[in-house]
Amino acid sequence: MWNSVGTWTPKGARLRTWVVRIAINLCYDRMRRKSYGKSDPLEAAPEMADDAPDAVARLAARDQSSLLEQAMSGLPERQRLALQLVHFDEMSNGEAAETMDVSVDALESLLARGRRGLKAALMGHKDELLGEEA
Repeated sequence: MWNSVGTWTPKGARLRTWVVRIAINLCYDRMRRKSYGKSDPLEAAPEMADDAPDAVARLAARDQSSLLEQAMSGLPERQRLALQLVHFDEMSNGEAAETMDVSVDALESLLARGRRGLKAALMGHKDELLGEEA
């Protein structure tokens, strides 16, 4: 784009269209320079790290999620709803309080009681949740 900046005019194509056209033309040029249809051997490709969690990590996450769901289901409805809105639906305390039609202070009280209830329910599963370091 820097080399072609003088070719764009405001009366012509929109700036975004002009930038996309430059990118497309560069791709065409690169394809022409390489002998099209010919590819490098697979061995020449760089090794790519797989950042996805392995099967054991996925199973552990599923088990942790199941324990959390079970503990949440044991909470009173309003505490569970408050935790859901703030921690899982990522609402602010003000938004969650408005949704529940309570004051922010009342919501914070529900959150505190809900967190204590979760802690008590999950304490027996501490090693499973924190891993072997705990």
